[in-house]
Amino acid sequence: MRTLVMLVLCLSAPGSAILAQGKFPPDSFTNLKVLPKNIDQRTLISTMRGFALALGVRCTYCHVGPEGAPLDSLNFASDDKRTKRTARVMLDMVSHINEEHLADVPDRPVPHVVVRCATCHRGLARPRLLDDELALMLADSGLAALVQRYRALRERYYGSGAYDFGEIVLNDLARVEQRAGRTDNAIGLLSLNAEFNPRSAFIPAALGEAYLQKGDTARAIASYRAALAKDSTQGLAHTRINELTGRHLRRPSSPLLSVAGTYATAVTLVADSCTGTMIRDNPTLVEQQPGDTIVRLTHAAIAASGSVHNDGRFQMAPAVMRISGVSYHVDINGRFEERGFAATVHVAAGDLGQPTRCGYTVRWIGNKRGAPNVIPEAQR
Repeated sequence: MRTLVMLVLCLSAPGSAILAQGKFPPDSFTNLKVLPKNIDQRTLISTMRGFALALGVRCTYCHVGPEGAPLDSLNFASDDKRTKRTARVMLDMVSHINEEHLADVPDRPVPHVVVRCATCHRGLARPRLLDDELALMLADSGLAALVQRYRALRERYYGSGAYDFGEIVLNDLARVEQRAGRTDNAIGLLSLNAEFNPRSAFIPAALGEAYLQKGDTARAIASYRAALAKDSTQGLAHTRINELTGRHLRRPSSPLLSVAGTYATAVTLVADSCTGTMIRDNPTLVEQQPGDTIVRLTHAAIAASGSVHNDGRFQMAPAVMRISGVSYHVDINGRFEERGFAATVHVAAGDLGQPTRCGYTVRWIGNKRGAPNVIPEAQR
């Protein structure tokens, strides 16, 4: 599948210094190592303000002097602070990206997109993504501290563009915790997410999966029903309720649906509105218990759960891949046959609630290794 690598951009504030002790703004500048030595006063001060806004900081983040002191008392020429020395490196990096790397992009559209400090920092001195911030907090301090941190970040930064507060971030972190066997963390994360996304049907369905893994069948059923109340087409919730309440039980004498196994999968690009989409063949792992209508599918970076019918048709719940800070929404449907499967996969790039950046469609043809599938209705 496609791998997208995003450029990591400038990290810190100014890469030059103003000799300002005794007067601000000064008549001349010293210790300029990145910006032009003959830069005029107005341009330099405007550049410094741009750095401060991009990082959400004040002058003393990089320059020596007490916070809140008059500007004419700061030692702008000093290189004592690590942040200022780092800034020079970052400015050099941005220059290389814009003047060398981006210049090599084939058929580059005009006007050119250029990298600035704000491209990555988005008003943050350390431009860590929200999922990384929360994962570190969870590992270091636990779920209660994460919840407190998330609320504080959301209150301070919501609407600023500094962090992605869409539902995908907490859903993905909950999925990681559930796979690691930390179901209480997963339930706590999903419950927090439901508080801020009350219309989502995916969150209660995911909660149902977490409760089911924990062994709390009653709460799992209640969560699946809550998902259906929000979206009556939620396939996973329908399937789980049928399974847990004993509906559609099969006669023991009937052949049991069985499609689990590893499939050598050929991938073909059918349609593409994303420039330069790269695809490759990958094995597909299918997990399913004989007779069960729940199926789990893993293919490269895609992991999805869904339902499979006795005639081999399957539909996966919408899945999300997050690569280099970009969310990819994946829809998969197809049919299992005795010796393999065929599926159509639609992928759309873009954060939840935002316009789709681009999309592509691929065709998977999987040939099963080992024992053939059992498709009950195909045998009739």
